[in-house]
Amino acid sequence: MGRGRLIGRRLAGGAGGSSGVVDLEAARLGLKGLTLQPELCRDEPALGSGNALYQLRYAAEPLSLTKCWVWVRGAGATSTGSNTMALYSADGVKLAETGDMTSVFTSANTFGFGTLGTQVDLDEGDGYYIGILVHFSSAPTAMGALQGGANVSVPAGGFNGRYTSIYATGQTSFPASFTPSALNRNSGGYCAGVS
Repeated sequence: MGRGRLIGRRLAGGAGGSSGVVDLEAARLGLKGLTLQPELCRDEPALGSGNALYQLRYAAEPLSLTKCWVWVRGAGATSTGSNTMALYSADGVKLAETGDMTSVFTSANTFGFGTLGTQVDLDEGDGYYIGILVHFSSAPTAMGALQGGANVSVPAGGFNGRYTSIYATGQTSFPASFTPSALNRNSGGYCAGVS
C-alpha cells in the first residue's frame, strides 16, 4: 500500500470498540476530520457574504468534536453580521455552532478555529456537514479547489443521493435545519476541519 493510500486505513486493534479506521489526513494535522487535503488546495475562492457553505464528511471512527477549523487565505474587512461555523447532521439538522469567529476571518494566511457551543458526539459512519457563514463588506478568501470556476460540475442529484458541497444564499444566520437536495451545488470545496 503506497503512502498516498493511507487515508481511512484500518489499524489493528481499534480502541473503544471502534473498527480502528482513522482519518490519517486529518490526524496528521491534529484534527479529527478534514474536508480537503491542504496539498490539493490551488484556488482562493471568496467566502461570499451571506452564503452558507456546507461540506459533507463521514466519521471514520466515533468522534467527540468541540472545534471547527478553516484555512483563511485572504483577510475579510468590515464585518457586517454573523461570522461563524457550524456542524449539521447529514440530513441537515444543526448540531452545534461556534461563537463569533470574526478575528479568524480577518486574519490572512491562518488556519483558525472556533469553539462549538456544545460538544458533538458522532458514531462511526455518521455523516455530518461542516458549515461556514460570513458577512463582510470585503469578503475573506479560503484555500480550496474549484472545478472550472462555475457551479455546474456536481450532478444535479448529487453523488448517490449525497450532496458533498452545497450552499444557500441570503443567509443572515445558520438555520436550525436545511434540506441538502434543495440547496445549490458548489463546484468545489474549501479546506476546513473539526477537532
